[in-house]
Amino acid sequence: SGEPNQHAFEQPTEKIIYDVNVPENITVGDLAQQMAVKAGAVIKELMSLGVMANINQMLDQDTATLVVEELGHRVVLKSAEEVEERLEETGLPGLSENLATSLMLTPLDFQNRLNSVKGAGFSLEPRITQSAYFRPHNKSEEVDGLYLVGAGTHPGAGMPAVLSSAKVIDNLIPAVSHVS
Repeated sequence: SGEPNQHAFEQPTEKIIYDVNVPENITVGDLAQQMAVKAGAVIKELMSLGVMANINQMLDQDTATLVVEELGHRVVLKSAEEVEERLEETGLPGLSENLATSLMLTPLDFQNRLNSVKGAGFSLEPRITQSAYFRPHNKSEEVDGLYLVGAGTHPGAGMPAVLSSAKVIDNLIPAVSHVS
């Protein structure tokens, strides 16, 4: 008969254009998901821009914006202020009125500005053999007179631990300076 099958698949006749939220940093996979395309399409577009990336690669806002626009979607930018507003809404009321200054760093900032491998913010790659007691200790066991402080040393990462690490060095160095 001449009637079309009611259950047959029909391809969309028009491309769906999405509003894509682009924060200051976003992974290739998350960007693809927001545009309802495969990550390969985003990677292909990145390659045409001279950027080699994988699905887990972090993209900065400028690069992600270019990709979204090239793929025909609309860009919605997210700023540090929007992040701050969201934090106030979800558990930190009064945050903005109690801030004297603010600095937002992302893995890309660590990688590009601070030359930190893969944007790692806390020193060594988090593996079991690089955690807790296995981390380098405050007093080097290999080099005399070398003292280490910070997130990459024993006892470990996090502000209290970094401060503890600095306190250990503060106590060690004066004690060692008397010894010949």
